[in-house]
Amino acid sequence: MRMVNRGRLSPALGRNAATRRAKAGRRIKAGAAIAATAVVLAACTSTRYSESDAVPATPSPAASAPSAPTQDLAQRGVPAAPATAPVFPALTLNGYKRQVAESIYRQNAERLFEGAPPPMLKSVIVLNIGISPEGHPVRVSVMRSNGYRELERVAMDSVRRSAPLPAPSRFVMAKNGTAEFVETWLFRDDGRFQIRSLAEAQATSDPDD
Repeated sequence: MRMVNRGRLSPALGRNAATRRAKAGRRIKAGAAIAATAVVLAACTSTRYSESDAVPATPSPAASAPSAPTQDLAQRGVPAAPATAPVFPALTLNGYKRQVAESIYRQNAERLFEGAPPPMLKSVIVLNIGISPEGHPVRVSVMRSNGYRELERVAMDSVRRSAPLPAPSRFVMAKNGTAEFVETWLFRDDGRFQIRSLAEAQATSDPDD
């Protein structure tokens, strides 16, 4: 009788078993790779969004809000500084008078007339003005007038309603601590005015003649 060694496989059987184990290992690895790929795709799909899902950026109030309407004095032929122009302290009294006149123009635009003053004016009113270091009128009085009380009041009110005016520098202040000067209002027949420091040269003849 032939004896069979149960503890050792034949070479052919050993090779077949090893082949099966290798194939099984490759199938397991392939399955794991497929599962990992599916997880990555699922993650990408969950974070994908369309342009319609994006929240539009909200513009800041400063960028979207329209600026307050302002009257363009330059287009009306009236010499006036822009409202947003930086104001530097004037070093001379005449320069300071121009700064004050520009502020009055901005606050009284509806009472100004265009172009050069006509050869015949209804009234020429000279005011004596004192301005505090903070830009507040501390004195506004009539120095010279031809008697039109209503126009005198208009001239004085135009100064007071424009406060605070540009603060005077120490170079233009008097010993009492205020800036003191005289300024002239030129009134046309319709009651509109210009200020001498900013007005054009007076016309020598009426353009309608």
